[in-house]
Amino acid sequence: MTRFLVTALVCSLLVLSLLTTATTQELPLVKVSKTSLHSGRINPLIYGSFIELWDDHVPGLWAEMLNDRGFEGVKPRADWCHYIGEPNVCDREWDKTGDWSVDLTDPFNGPCCAKLTSTGSPATITQSGLFTKKGMTYHFSGYFRTDSPELRIKVVLKALLPDESWMILASADIPKQRSEWRMFSCDLISTGTTDNAVFEISISGNGSLWMDKLSLMPDDNVNGWRSDVVEAIRELAPPVIRWGGCVIDPGHYKWKDCVGNRDYRVPFENWFWGRIDSNDVGIDEFLQFC
Repeated sequence: MTRFLVTALVCSLLVLSLLTTATTQELPLVKVSKTSLHSGRINPLIYGSFIELWDDHVPGLWAEMLNDRGFEGVKPRADWCHYIGEPNVCDREWDKTGDWSVDLTDPFNGPCCAKLTSTGSPATITQSGLFTKKGMTYHFSGYFRTDSPELRIKVVLKALLPDESWMILASADIPKQRSEWRMFSCDLISTGTTDNAVFEISISGNGSLWMDKLSLMPDDNVNGWRSDVVEAIRELAPPVIRWGGCVIDPGHYKWKDCVGNRDYRVPFENWFWGRIDSNDVGIDEFLQFC
């Protein structure tokens, strides 16, 4: 009996010891210090902002008003991305009409250009949904060639009024073009403010006009960037602005193809996020932004 009691006591002590050990392990020791463990300031070099070549991030910061200016087409965002589905500037297409088509023959840059054809009556190519501000100067440029030097060519900014008539906000005549590619540029000063302006190039006569790398930039852009974006980020004063992201890191991005005159850069498909990147913003533009 005594041996049994001793054995039971030893077993009880052993179980109690195991329970005590388990309880001690489950409840970690917490120390509370009444003094600060650091100076109270976070090093500004460990946080900041970044710019990444994805979807509408860079286009939303960039001041270019014409989407798909090289006529490579518009592709949707990658289907794995979560977004509310509302269209933005990256979804803006050239208005579809029977006057123009995408042409793969001898483009100025990239795989294609646009061909606008007139058979006597005026023919137009348009892009809608632009914002213009009264008194603002907009710099237009583009590359053109034609098979009919006598074509009359005009570039127009206009807005549709409630009575279905058109209000001309700005216009300019484009001089006679030749069979080889030439660049033309001019300034358009808007006479009104609207968030639904239409950009138009029209031709009259008989023949075709090829165009590529069209551009429309507001005069208040800062090295190509939107002035309101530059001011907002200047006020934030981020200590770090990172260039890169998943589009660049895996090696598909070739930086040598993304520097120099943006009219000579070839757009590329954003394999990760979807859409086609205009290649207007590269290392040069990022450094200027900084």
